[in-house]
Amino acid sequence: MDEHSTGVGRRSARLLLVAVAGVLGALLLAGPGVAGAPTAGCENRTNNTYDKLLGCVTLEGVRAHQAALQAIADANGGTRAAGTAGYDASVSTT
Repeated sequence: MDEHSTGVGRRSARLLLVAVAGVLGALLLAGPGVAGAPTAGCENRTNNTYDKLLGCVTLEGVRAHQAALQAIADANGGTRAAGTAGYDASVSTT
C-alpha cells in the first residue's frame, strides 16, 4: 500500500469512530427513555423527526449494528470501503 491509501483508510476509520462515539454520546446524554426500550410502534412508523428517531434508537440496537458492520469488515479484509465486497455486504444489511 502506498502512503496515500493508508492515510485515507486511517482517516475513514477515525471518521467512523467519531460518528459512532457521537451517536453513543447522544444516546447516553439524552436520558434513560432513549437508551432503554424503544417506543411502541417504531417498526411501523416514519421516524421523520429528531424526537421520533431518538425514541426508537437504543444503545443495544446501536451496538448490534456496530457488531454486524465490524463482522462484515472482518470477513472482507478489514474494509467496507466503497467499491469493495465489504461495502456491498454493508449496504445489504442496512
